[in-house]
Amino acid sequence: HMGIHVLHAARGIIEDVPNPIIDLNPCGYCGGPSTGDCEPTIKEMAKGLTCTINCPRKETLQYGTATKGSNTNPCRNVPVICRLC
Repeated sequence: HMGIHVLHAARGIIEDVPNPIIDLNPCGYCGGPSTGDCEPTIKEMAKGLTCTINCPRKETLQYGTATKGSNTNPCRNVPVICRLC
């Protein structure tokens, strides 16, 4: 959901929301600047790369079967709570 707000901000589309995105590289959880706690930390691990973001508004996401998709249900879009609107 946050993606639409990021795309609107990148294109200069003004949104009538309580907390509009004002940064060029916003946090994917809260829409604020990707600095401090919201700055992604990427680490190389034995099994690949891991990315950690400690945004105070970060939601614990449990996608389960929604992330797998199937032939009959290919959608992998999992809704989250939007803190902007």
